[in-house]
Amino acid sequence: MTLVGWLLALSPVFIFCIALVAGRLAHGEWLSMSDFFQKNDLLTPSHFIAWFFPILTYGFGEEAGWRGFALPYLQTQYPAWLATIILSIFWLGCHIPTFFYRYHLSGGMFIGFVLGLLFGAIWMTFIYNYTRGSLLAVSLWHLTFNFVSMIAIDAISSSVMSTVVMMLAIIVVIKYGRKELSPFPRTTITMQKSHT
Repeated sequence: MTLVGWLLALSPVFIFCIALVAGRLAHGEWLSMSDFFQKNDLLTPSHFIAWFFPILTYGFGEEAGWRGFALPYLQTQYPAWLATIILSIFWLGCHIPTFFYRYHLSGGMFIGFVLGLLFGAIWMTFIYNYTRGSLLAVSLWHLTFNFVSMIAIDAISSSVMSTVVMMLAIIVVIKYGRKELSPFPRTTITMQKSHT
């Protein structure tokens, strides 16, 4: 993976920094990482592992299916934007059970969740196609975004993070067009096989 690929994969760290600055401007103080870890009892190794393990599995476990198989398969038949929308519908469907025990979404919050998921999928399609099908890149992005999202749980920080991802996705669509969502040809199942 190139340097740009690594920067894209770890871009949630930069997005998180923007959210931290926004939180500082809004609240007059910086988010305390140590307070977060103490308040959630994450300084105990077993508690930290129990908290971090789902984040790790979401990043690497989900992406094996979503971008490792579904996206290149769909991009074999459809332009990148349509493949991403189809993937997003299934991705949303997989999140529906969590609405009953984890998320408390209603009305506008649900719409915001759906839009955030769709724009996030566009951004991840860009990363996947830009890195010519790097599963590592999209898995690291997913893992890193989930990690920093769990820390930036106040309304300002989480809103800023979602807004930045949406803006990045819009820039990708405007700059590279819907067909590829990248300066490089979209990665398909055929291309994956030729790389192995």
